[in-house]
Amino acid sequence: MDETALAAARQHLASGRHAEAAAALEPLCRAWPRHAEAAQALGLALAGLGRDPEALEWLGRAAALAPEDPAAAVNWGAALSRAGRTEEALAAFRRAAELAPALPAARFNLAQELWKARDVEGAAREMRAAAALDPACFRDLARIEGAREDWEAAAAAWRACAAAGLASAEARAGLALALENAGKDTEALAEWRRLVAEGPASTAARNHVVALLARRGEFAEAEEASREATEADPANADAWHNLGAVRSLRGDAAGAVAAWRRTLLADPSRVESAREAAAALPPPPAEPAEIDHADPFGDAPHRVGVLTFRAHGADDVSRGLAHALPAVLADAAAPAAAVARHVAPFRRGEPRRADVAFDYFDPHSGRMGELTRALRAERWVFGEISEDLATLRVRLWTAGSATEQSATFPLDPRDPAAALRAAAEAAGIPLAAAPPDPRALLHLGLGATSVVDDLALEHLLAALRPAPWPLAESEFLARVLDLLHRGDPAAALPWLDRALSLRPSPRAHFARGQALFAAGRFDPARDAWAAAAALDPSLRPPALPSAWLELRAGRLEEAARLFEQASKSSEDTAAARVGLGCVAAARGDEPAARARFHEALEASPRMPEALFQTALSWWREGNAEEAVRWGGRLEAHHEGHPLVAALARILGRA
Repeated sequence: MDETALAAARQHLASGRHAEAAAALEPLCRAWPRHAEAAQALGLALAGLGRDPEALEWLGRAAALAPEDPAAAVNWGAALSRAGRTEEALAAFRRAAELAPALPAARFNLAQELWKARDVEGAAREMRAAAALDPACFRDLARIEGAREDWEAAAAAWRACAAAGLASAEARAGLALALENAGKDTEALAEWRRLVAEGPASTAARNHVVALLARRGEFAEAEEASREATEADPANADAWHNLGAVRSLRGDAAGAVAAWRRTLLADPSRVESAREAAAALPPPPAEPAEIDHADPFGDAPHRVGVLTFRAHGADDVSRGLAHALPAVLADAAAPAAAVARHVAPFRRGEPRRADVAFDYFDPHSGRMGELTRALRAERWVFGEISEDLATLRVRLWTAGSATEQSATFPLDPRDPAAALRAAAEAAGIPLAAAPPDPRALLHLGLGATSVVDDLALEHLLAALRPAPWPLAESEFLARVLDLLHRGDPAAALPWLDRALSLRPSPRAHFARGQALFAAGRFDPARDAWAAAAALDPSLRPPALPSAWLELRAGRLEEAARLFEQASKSSEDTAAARVGLGCVAAARGDEPAARARFHEALEASPRMPEALFQTALSWWREGNAEEAVRWGGRLEAHHEGHPLVAALARILGRA
């Protein structure tokens, strides 16, 4: 073995220069095919280049040549894991743990693979062993304990993580959330406040402080905390919205409306703020309804319109029931094309829906008449929940009539099923199945109306626990996918894993594929989409991710077809153009590739992927000056972005 060449290759590998390492190691491995260390180093270099099938071959060879080397077993297991060969990966990691029980990497990777295999208890056991050897594992242990809903253990792990100085802000946030879920509101509040003091711009921490204070009935303190958040960041729509919500709870309608108006100035797309501001204002004078009373719809098919119920109480349970009860009614009437208004909470960036109107129910208003005609609603169902949560009043109006009907039913908030059945019977909506579990119904309402993501998702997951419930699953997946849209796939994946641990679900598998793809875990994403399609053949991966997977597999024609298909979507146009450029580059046509990258920049002028690929294209053609110039544009617009560091390494500037 040429030890000098091997040492140089090791240096390349340690510095992240995988291409140089592979170039140095390939001739060495051809000359010395039974040299275990060289084979292992080449496998790691190929893995760093994304050449997974070749990496799998060389790392497997290294493990076979050095069966007593625990590091070789760990690296072989990691390659098997990337290939989706879970059982073999588990065997490799277990072998590494047997060879070196005190090797943290063996325990850590075994725990991760057990988690992938949905063995949550086994993952927790191995991660505890890994954390005892390496404090850096406490963060992953805390997440697993949270998934087990052992919040005391999760809090202990987050404390250990913080004590070790690892991911301090994340550890404090995790500790605060674990304490909150454990019902230790006082300790949780102290941790959230400490986070606010350490990072005044922490919007999530401020949201939790406000939510906890409001939950404890400390409305004056909650208002003060909300006001401090607006002063810290006057452009933060969440802070103004929370201030409006707290003022509303305190009975300050004028102050709530003023805060919600500031919300709309900060973010005009916040429809829920406009809706709540409208609800707090007195209704305008009634306008004449322009409806043909003799024959409102002619022969057109009719629909049932279900409006969100009005909660006269300001507590969470009132708001939750005002959401959940009409949601179930609308879901039951769905085969008849029912329209449920405001059943799903509006989120930032969502377009205004056709069924948005004022929250109060006035059959004589022009707006109600317009809504009735647009939706061909033959019958409208509305409800009101008394302030003491003792009664539910259901109001019915048939289009074209001058009067409405109403009936009042007893309401037990601990088990609203009887009131729900009575409301459905009064509205003429047959409930196809027994009402959902009472606690699940409450969890649906509380989750759908919560402004704190983690709290909302915990409630919605609890709604799914007793039995499959498509309505709750739709709400849960919408909230999880909202995390993806905000660029946080790492936060979305544990929630989807927890949902799938309850029972198989094609929609959850599909969403998990989206999250894995967004996190750059392409092979597991393909597996997740395959699992979704196996359960529901109508579910197919979206065109853009499928195109990238085809390109990665070297199937250029299919990749180009899918990129062209994706480019027809306004949301995916720029990314699809980058993909078409990568296809052209793979075919060796660099000018055509750059033309596609420039089209992407026309659609999204500062898109980091397009700037990166343009610089890379010039570099491949040997034009270092243009490559550096485009790299400068990338760095100027996206300082700190991973692509900046990647390009610097490629250009030899790191």
